[in-house]
Amino acid sequence: MKIINQKDITYRNNVFNKDEKYTEVTVQEKVKVFTEQLENIHHYWIPIGQEINDEDNWLEPMTDVDQNVKSDYEHYRKKYHFLTPEAIKQQREALGLNLREAATIIGISYSMLSDIEKNKVLQSIPQEDLLHYLFNPFRLNGLVENHAGLIEERLAKYHLKIDHLMKKLTDAQANEQTGLVTAASRSDSDNEK
Repeated sequence: MKIINQKDITYRNNVFNKDEKYTEVTVQEKVKVFTEQLENIHHYWIPIGQEINDEDNWLEPMTDVDQNVKSDYEHYRKKYHFLTPEAIKQQREALGLNLREAATIIGISYSMLSDIEKNKVLQSIPQEDLLHYLFNPFRLNGLVENHAGLIEERLAKYHLKIDHLMKKLTDAQANEQTGLVTAASRSDSDNEK
């Protein structure tokens, strides 16, 4: 582990209504995410007066105690080309699906999908594969059609109707088809010039 930078900071502790002084260190360290070893930059806070080189004194940043873990997830996603939480949420919303509907269709628990979108957990490879269904309305619609009975039963537990879901997916599929037709038309007219 290598300390790259250090600086003194003041943190306002609103619980005790007082300012606290820390030294923030920036370090490059090796971490394990799933089974992969990565090197990443982390930040730690050491109370002023404590030995900086003693890792027992290192605290997670008070402003976001999950900052280093989230950074590890981001680094992993980037290195291994995994979908980002923002992209997943944006695509789910573009399809008009709520969390419960999307989770039911692709077979990920509601709480897991919610935590992935909030960057509280990192999706596994099988979950990543399932999440990719959201990015292809044709495949997603096919998935629902192939497993309609199962999905209908699961949706019923949450008082959701498969007919309503199918309409959303059909609309998303039509919008994608229109987008593809529009793109192809533009491409054809560009070629004619």
